Amino acid sequence: QCLSQGRDGVLCLWDSETHVKSWVAPTGSGSFAKALIMLPEVKDPLDAEPAECITCCTLAEPHQIGLFDFRTSTASATLDLSRQRTGKQARSLGMCMALCRAPSVGPHALLSVFESTDLCLWDIRRPTAPMSPPLLAGNPASPALCAAVLWKQVWVASANGDIDVIKFRRDGRLQEATLPRKVNATTVPYEVGDDSGPAWQSEKRGVNALAVRHDLRLVAAARWDRRVELLDSKTQRSLGRLRCHDRGVLCTAFDRERGLLATSGEDG
Repeated sequence: QCLSQGRDGVLCLWDSETHVKSWVAPTGSGSFAKALIMLPEVKDPLDAEPAECITCCTLAEPHQIGLFDFRTSTASATLDLSRQRTGKQARSLGMCMALCRAPSVGPHALLSVFESTDLCLWDIRRPTAPMSPPLLAGNPASPALCAAVLWKQVWVASANGDIDVIKFRRDGRLQEATLPRKVNATTVPYEVGDDSGPAWQSEKRGVNALAVRHDLRLVAAARWDRRVELLDSKTQRSLGRLRCHDRGVLCTAFDRERGLLATSGEDG
């Protein structure tokens, strides 16, 4: 079966053989954050049955996340950060930009990342309050765009091109960094005279998506500059940028068996 998330804010579960919807749930949200499937144990969602799954998705209110199961079309629970931060504080979070599993904390741990670069860790079994107060990962002046969890690290990519790194503590909580820690990305343009030169856009620094290879050793960053940057997760250094699109790269993913990299861009 296949789960889809439309711009109209509707989640649908499809039978991949008959192409018929078996479940529909309106969320009221057109957020950039992709819906995330959670399981009661640490395993790949591709190996799970729908009855085992909880789907996490942003709701109409930007600081709310709904928890859905496939037995009902409404959220069974809501994670609401406004209960912890009120008034101006809640509004300053912006939209939720990413939802990630945190397997080093446990199968029920959900990380939400907001435009302000605030990170919030939840236990979806206890939705009334987050596991720890929200933690700022980067500079709120440059909105967070996407994020990825690499076991005990969180990488948060922002519109200015920075990728900030936050670690999980031994108790599972997020560790506030005393000094900013960033991935050492490259800013080297194409060589002069290269026929592909016009595809380089140095003024576009942001990252649309981060993908982590199954062995956690390699991260791919789908960048606004029409290239995909490969990053060594251990050294947190760039291995170079791949020229693969004529327009911005929208998404990227690794095949879980062979580690092959797939990308999609605005050029189709």
